[in-house]
Amino acid sequence: MSLQLDKKAHLWVSFGIYYFFYTGIVLFDSTTHSQLDAMILTTIVGLTYEVFQGTSLSNADGFSKEDMYYNLMGVTLGRVSHDIILFLREII
Repeated sequence: MSLQLDKKAHLWVSFGIYYFFYTGIVLFDSTTHSQLDAMILTTIVGLTYEVFQGTSLSNADGFSKEDMYYNLMGVTLGRVSHDIILFLREII
């Protein structure tokens, strides 16, 4: 579980994909659950990628629980930072 380059990539890509999905959801369908929807979609993308790495089509080492943990940490970091930004925007 050490923070190697691969783990950093999983964390920060998931962070960015969360914002990508959130922006897309808000642009096309402004719902009250857009943050949750973005979190779910990002988690599905990360899980799909990890499952793909576990198949014979991929040259990877297989499904990695540690990579999935870092994907989830990236999603969580995206959501928490988003909530902080929204809170600061309201008090300023």
